[in-house]
Amino acid sequence: MQQSQGLIEVLLDVTALEADRDDAAMDLAAYDEPEAEEALIRMGADSSTPNSVAASCGESLAEIWLRKKTLNLGALKRLQGEACHEAIGLIRMREPSWASKLE
Repeated sequence: MQQSQGLIEVLLDVTALEADRDDAAMDLAAYDEPEAEEALIRMGADSSTPNSVAASCGESLAEIWLRKKTLNLGALKRLQGEACHEAIGLIRMREPSWASKLE
């Protein structure tokens, strides 16, 4: 849990380098803790999150949902811009049976 907590702290730190926040968002895809998912949703839903970071948040969320075989539709609908685009794109590619839920 400690490593995911450190990654969450970097992701949420708006003063951290964008590249570091982007890396943290990508690395959080490996964690199933609710706190990791919540942080990714929070940053993916925030329109002030840099595009690269938002895109990585969306991709990581899709990875988590696909691995858990559970689509969090409420969270998906909250995602903004690149986060939403990346999440939907990965879900459509890897789990076509969920496509009807994305409309």
